[in-house]
Amino acid sequence: MFSMISSWKESPEENLSKNFTRLAAGQTIESSKIAKILFYMYILFLACGLHSKLRLILGLNVSSKNAWMKISRDLCSEQHNLTSKPTGKTMNIIKLLPLSIAVSTAMATNVASAALMYIDLGTNDYDSFTQAQFEADADTTTAPFSEFILGQILGTSIFDLSNGSIFGNVTETNDPTILAAYGALSEAPTDYKKSSSTQTEIYFPISRAQLNIDQLSPLDTPFADDEGFTLTWGLDVRYSFTGTLGANGPSYTGGYFDVYFNDFDAINSAGQDLNIGGSSNDRLVFSGEVTGSSIANGNLDVFSNIVFAEQGFLWIADSNGTFRDTYEIIAQGGGTSFPVLTYDTNINPPVPDASQLVTLAGDTQNGAPYQLAAIRQLTLDGSASAEVPEPATLALIGMGLLGAGFAGRRRAKR
Repeated sequence: MFSMISSWKESPEENLSKNFTRLAAGQTIESSKIAKILFYMYILFLACGLHSKLRLILGLNVSSKNAWMKISRDLCSEQHNLTSKPTGKTMNIIKLLPLSIAVSTAMATNVASAALMYIDLGTNDYDSFTQAQFEADADTTTAPFSEFILGQILGTSIFDLSNGSIFGNVTETNDPTILAAYGALSEAPTDYKKSSSTQTEIYFPISRAQLNIDQLSPLDTPFADDEGFTLTWGLDVRYSFTGTLGANGPSYTGGYFDVYFNDFDAINSAGQDLNIGGSSNDRLVFSGEVTGSSIANGNLDVFSNIVFAEQGFLWIADSNGTFRDTYEIIAQGGGTSFPVLTYDTNINPPVPDASQLVTLAGDTQNGAPYQLAAIRQLTLDGSASAEVPEPATLALIGMGLLGAGFAGRRRAKR
């Protein structure tokens, strides 16, 4: 494939830039050239591992290979250029093309990998308590870290049986309201993978260990500058992902990933209740809306836009290494650009076997997504990382939209 690209008389970058300029000016671009541009864009995304970002930005709910190859086939199947009057599916593709080219160009040169983050608690009280035997630092922030580590999370997969099969709608969750709607119990089973012949119920997470963030990696508690994380305060996760189950595993397109601050109401060595913030200080600190997922060999990535963050709490570094308040990033995005949170975990096997399932009726009036469901509970290990939308990417998205509008006006005047 790369030999095909290198055989072009000009570099792919030059070809892409020139044709985008022509497209924005409303000039003619032959279908074969559009197909070449799309092919190159696909290779760019494939080489950079950007399948998920492509779907997130362009709103595609299929794999990048299928999406781009389908678009190429659609364009090449109709002999026309951009000065003719294409209709229907092809017209929609052409309208999207300037934005697509702008986005692919930006992302090929401004890829944001998992960024460093830090948390600002706004007070040094949590750290002062835990560092009693050491010298407490004077700041209110953790040291930078790159991942939230989640170990032994109790995950519940709920498969809709309305069609007589587990293939179809699925919800993955640890939301207590949803679990309660299927009669979840608080007592711990000896094995979450009991066969259906012996297991007749499901369970709530029985401890914080099954719903919390264990580590701010690579900080090494309690000696790193973590402001008392896991000793006087912690972070709990509540999530629900909705989508469908196919032959290769689940695909999620909706839901949420919420992170809550948990004040431990710590007791010091003298038995004194510090009451740093109390239960009233427990609160939602940031929240993600699920936009898509990918799965390969049991490794599941779930992508969310961080649409809410408490002001001043979570700071994420951009590509220049500048830490930015997530609250401000969301506000500056104007409702169209958000920091992206990626939750990475493993589901084994991706499609459950009968021995892992229990069939239960749910109360759909009180939170159950399906009236009759097959349910699997597993303990999952995973991590969550974040990244900031790049300014260059946003600028080119705007340029693409401007080009599309300009080209549309040129065509309208003819």
